[in-house]
Amino acid sequence: MTADLSGQGGPPPHQTGTIVGTVWLKNGIYTYRYVVTPTENGTRQFLSQFHIAGFDPAVHKIGWSYTDATAAGVSGNPSTAFQIIYTLHNNNAMILNYFMPASQASAGFWTGINLHPITFFFQSTRAPDVTLWGLLGVDGATAVNYAPSLIAATYEGKLRDRVGPGNTALSADGAPDGTLSVNLNAPGGRTITHAQLQSSAPGMWDTDSATSFWALGAANTLDGALLNSPTTMAVNFAVADGGSFTLFAADYADTEFVPGTTLTVTVTFSDATTAAVSLVVAADASANPPSIAVTYDGKLRDRVGAGSLALGADGAPDGTFTVTLSAAGGRHHRARAAAKQRLWNLGYHRRDGLLGRRRGGHARWRTAERPGDDGRQFSGRRWRQLPPLRGRLCRDRVCFRHHAHRHRGLLGRLHGIGDDGRGCDRSTSLPGRDL
Repeated sequence: MTADLSGQGGPPPHQTGTIVGTVWLKNGIYTYRYVVTPTENGTRQFLSQFHIAGFDPAVHKIGWSYTDATAAGVSGNPSTAFQIIYTLHNNNAMILNYFMPASQASAGFWTGINLHPITFFFQSTRAPDVTLWGLLGVDGATAVNYAPSLIAATYEGKLRDRVGPGNTALSADGAPDGTLSVNLNAPGGRTITHAQLQSSAPGMWDTDSATSFWALGAANTLDGALLNSPTTMAVNFAVADGGSFTLFAADYADTEFVPGTTLTVTVTFSDATTAAVSLVVAADASANPPSIAVTYDGKLRDRVGAGSLALGADGAPDGTFTVTLSAAGGRHHRARAAAKQRLWNLGYHRRDGLLGRRRGGHARWRTAERPGDDGRQFSGRRWRQLPPLRGRLCRDRVCFRHHAHRHRGLLGRLHGIGDDGRGCDRSTSLPGRDL
C-alpha cells in the first residue's frame, strides 16, 4: 500500500504496508479475506474507499483473526482489537472501516515489534470487482484489491432481436441477441454513461460508435425502448439502488454465448467511476426451460361447473390444484420478465395409460385461475399474463371439475409456456375415489 501526498507538496510516494486479497464462493455467498501487514508504526484504520455492495451486517459474517490480533500485541481480549464501522458516506456509499480504538493504539497494538499481519474478512452476495482500500495512520495509503461489485449480471439467453452486427446497428437483423440483465446495488442510485460487454469467444460490444466494436443495446426492461443515441450509440440513464437494466448484443456465427464462455460487463458512471462483473454462461443458459410443480389440494371450493363455459358454481366442490411456476433466467437470481400459463390444455390420464372419460363429447372443460383460494377468477381468455417473477416463485390456484376426475390414480398434467415460447409440464397423482 502506497502513501502519495506529493501532489499536495508532501514527500515522495512510499510504501506503508501490503495487502493480499482472496475471494471464494460457497452456497451463493462470497467471502472476502485480506491479509494486511503494515510496515510503519501508527496504523489505526483499514477501510474501503468505495461502497461495499451486497453486505448486510445483520446477516453476513465479518471480523478479523483473533490469533493474528494476539500475535500483533492486542491488549486484553482480541475481540476488542478493532471496532467495525459501517456507515453511509457522501450519501452514495456504505463504507466499511476496521477502526482501532485509542486504548489499543496507546497499548502498542500493531506497532513496533508487533507489526504482524492481520487477516480481515467479510461476506457479500456480490461477485468481486476491484477497488481501492485504505490504510490510515500517520500517513494515508491506498492499494487496489478485490471488493464486491456494484453490479450483478445474469445471462438470460437469446430472448430478443434488438441489435445487429456493426457499431451503429440499433435494429433487428433477424437473429436473436445475447441478452443480459444487470442489477445495481449502490445507495442513491447511479447514472450510467457507458457500457461494455466482452466475451471470451472473443468478442466486444459497447455504447460508443467511435469504436469498431459492435453496438451494445441498452434498455430499462426486456421489451423497453433502446436508450442508446441513434447516432453515437451513447447512453445516459439513471438506475435506482436495487434497480436493473437489460443489455443486448448481436451474436457472431452462434459462437459468442456458448456454454462455458466468460462474459464481462463493465459500466461507467457519471462520476467517472466504473463497476465490472464477470460470469460464465451456464451449460443450459441458452435453452433454460421454465418448470412447474403441481400438487392436488382436494375439493376446496365450488368455482366452476360441468361444461366448457361453466364459470359458475354448480353445487359441487371442485378439484383444486396449486401450481408453482419457476422460470428463472439463470442464477442466482432473476427470473423472466413475465410468463404465460396455458391452462386451457389440461389433460388427465390414468396411470395405466388409458384416457380418462370425457363427458358430453367436450374435448376440454373450462378451468378457472385465481391468485388465491377465494380470489377473483380470470376468464374469457386462453392466455393469462402473470406478474413479473423477479426470482420468486409465482403461485396460482387452478380449479376444475370433470366427471372422470373421480377415478382413483389419475394423473393430472399441466402445461405451461414461457414468454420465449418454451414449454414445460408437470403431472400429479389424484387421490380420488373409484366410481
